[in-house]
Amino acid sequence: MVTESSLCSKILQKSSTWRKIRNNIWTMGISDEQILQERGIDAYQYLLFQRYLIGLLAIMSVNAILLILPINIYSNSGMCCNPSLFFFGFLK
Repeated sequence: MVTESSLCSKILQKSSTWRKIRNNIWTMGISDEQILQERGIDAYQYLLFQRYLIGLLAIMSVNAILLILPINIYSNSGMCCNPSLFFFGFLK
């Protein structure tokens, strides 16, 4: 039977320098070890899930702003004939 302490020790063995730096940025100085010891494996897994969601949101936001938004603005009707619309000329 796998106990919670053996699970925690296996997770903590995989730490590296990059992981320590990332943890200090993401959790404002609270290490994964402290979360596991004080709040348990459930809290650690939940916070890890939240970290992945934030990363996914950041990647998708950059993708939308840099790729999809200019294509959407440029492909509007009349855009190819009046390029000033691309530079918010329609606000005049």
